[in-house]
Amino acid sequence: MKIMALWTILLATILLIATPAAHAQADKFLTEESIRAYMEESLKSYMLDYPDYEAFLRRVSHKNFIATMDLTITLPGRDPVKNSVTMNYDEVIKAARNGYDSVQNAELEQVITEIKMTPDQQKATVAYTMTIINQSLGSAEQSTQSVMADSVTRCVDDLVFTPGTGPQVIKSACTTEVTAKPQQEL
Repeated sequence: MKIMALWTILLATILLIATPAAHAQADKFLTEESIRAYMEESLKSYMLDYPDYEAFLRRVSHKNFIATMDLTITLPGRDPVKNSVTMNYDEVIKAARNGYDSVQNAELEQVITEIKMTPDQQKATVAYTMTIINQSLGSAEQSTQSVMADSVTRCVDDLVFTPGTGPQVIKSACTTEVTAKPQQEL
């Protein structure tokens, strides 16, 4: 499997999981409780059927969303490969399917490490760590081997309150370390 295909799947996955979900209650401002609730909802979004997941992603991502990712991938028997990628709203939506598919059987864990809000509670910064165990990085169409990986991502997201929608992510800056391991031949 080509390294670029791995980058695309990993970036899509991390950015999509890291994108917070909109809280069901569209308040007039952000609260720590509403931020924690929709961060939790973001993990549950992968249980949706894909069309519902994509609609969800469009709703919680601000149209001016910019995501940056510093990735380090370690493949068995190879030196770590590093890359930095920046994607806008349209690019994230376009990459959504690969990210969604790659975590369907993975274990996901998210730990919020800090929440800072502006005094008017219209903006917030959320720092968190995301761990993904047994993410699929390959398929029969891409390679003769299925590649599984574990990853740890540390993100700082800027959120804005959007009337009628609620919290939306407008900026995400993440650093991800991925350790891939080959699986049995298909």
